[in-house]
This record gives sequence, structure tokens and C-alpha cells, in this order.
Amino acid sequence: VTRTKLNANNNMDIETDQTLKRRNNDLPTPCRRDHQMVAVGETGQIVAPAKQDIHHNAKPKFSVLVVEDTNAAAKLLCMMLKKLDCSSIRAENGKKALYILCDASPDKFDLILMDLRMPVIDGLETTEIIKSEMELNIPVMALTGESSLETKKKCEAIGFDRFYTKPLRRMQLKDLVEELKSSAAVLLTEKESLVTRTKLNANNNMDIETDQTLKRRNNDLPTPCRRDHQMVAVGETGQIVAP
Repeated sequence: VTRTKLNANNNMDIETDQTLKRRNNDLPTPCRRDHQMVAVGETGQIVAPAKQDIHHNAKPKFSVLVVEDTNAAAKLLCMMLKKLDCSSIRAENGKKALYILCDASPDKFDLILMDLRMPVIDGLETTEIIKSEMELNIPVMALTGESSLETKKKCEAIGFDRFYTKPLRRMQLKDLVEELKSSAAVLLTEKESLVTRTKLNANNNMDIETDQTLKRRNNDLPTPCRRDHQMVAVGETGQIVAP
């Protein structure tokens, strides 16, 4: 019996190898599957390409939109942001900044550094559009060489989140970025906690509905009732008791 089983297994392995070889001969090497290039191994098994090293869960860098018309000032800000491990995009004026924001996702930028005096559209009008018309919840910081009380009041009325006199120092920028990162981390933790609580409440509601459904089903069953053509009885707790 053992020898017969072994012979049968050997014959099956030979047939399987032959089938794989035939399939291998029918397939081009390399062949396409799901629009991806794959290779066929010696055994006829389709070998998927090596996975690319993509970190989908990697946290993106802190992203800043620098709205500054002076090349030297913009370059200095972008260099400081790079040293703080932040990514930055520069817009030469308010009009270009609005185009960038319209094309980007709402959570693309974590901060906007806005110069006030610029051609085409200045920083005051640009920020008013961002806050009032686009209704984007992005912190906008005013950067200006003016330190008058009147200018500060204008910025507060429009909706600037903070006011900085040029030049912006590296430590000021560092403290600002760290503060916003901490706030974002707290908000993310609260959001995750809310999602977890929502899921738990949904599961609890499902358990309650399931219990109610089972009780209704139990009330609809006659006592005694039939199951699998055998006479059974329903106990006081609703549990079906086999005879």
C-alpha cells in the first residue's frame, strides 16, 4: 500500500512538472500581469518583481509656502527651513501663491510665511482671500519691515495668525515650527482617539442590535420546536436544549 501511494505521488509530481513546463513554454518571458513586468522562473512559477522601497506610512515633512518677492530673502528663508527639516515652495507674489494653494490639497501646507509688500497682489489681500474666501485652515504669518501699530492692527483684522518684523531670525523660525508641529501632533492624537471611540460605539451598537434580534427570534420560536427533525425544548434563558 505504501509503495502504491509513493508511485502515485511520483506520477502526480511528473505530470505536474510537465504541466508547468507546458505553461512556461506558452508564456512569453518576461510577461505582463496587471500591467506590471514579471518574470517566469525555471519551475514555471510566475515571479513578481521586487517590491519598491516605498514607505507609505512615512510621515511627510513639515511643508511651508514662502510668499516673498525678494530673491535673497526667499532664498534665506528656504535655506533655514531646510536646516529645520522642512520642505518649502516659494511664490514670488500673492497671485502665484493663490494658484499654488488652489492646485494643492487642503492639507498640503502646514504654514504660510507671507510678505506684505509685493507686486500684483500684496500679502494683505492674499491673506484675506485665503482666510475669507478659500477658508483654508492654514496658519499665515506676516513678514514685513514695518513695525507700526497700524500695520499690526490691519494684519489682526484680516486674520494673520502672527506678526514678524524682518528679518526673521533662525531661532524665531525654529520655535514657530516646533510649536506648530506639537499642535499638529496633539490634534492628530485627538483625531485618532475620536476614531477609536467611534468604532467602539459602532461595535457596541451592533452587539445590542444582535442581542435584540436574537431575542425576537427566540420569541418567535414555538416551545417545544423542531430542529434537524428532532424534538428539542427551549429553556427559560432562551437556550435550545437537546433531548
